[in-house]
Amino acid sequence: MALEVVQCGNTKTALHTLRLARDARATARLIVGNDAPSGTGVIPADLVICDAPIGSIASDALGALGAGDLPGISMVLIDGRITIGRSRNTPPAARAAEVIKGQGPAGAGH
Repeated sequence: MALEVVQCGNTKTALHTLRLARDARATARLIVGNDAPSGTGVIPADLVICDAPIGSIASDALGALGAGDLPGISMVLIDGRITIGRSRNTPPAARAAEVIKGQGPAGAGH
């Protein structure tokens, strides 16, 4: 059977499910969904690239969230296109996303 991890659901339960699937070597059974439309509205299937912020005690975004830090947003893709570079509203990411091929966002950041 598949295990659906729902963005609009309980994030602690989602992480618990992810750990169990990883420990059982069954991550191929995971489906990431958004359960839209839901009581929280319609969630678009966009991608945020983030990391622990500079100065965090954590080594990655999940660790930063666990420590109570905001993640450093490095890039946002909407419909497969880079739309936002480094966020002006979050601390800088410890490791910035880098465009290897193609073009970055118009305007340096958001």
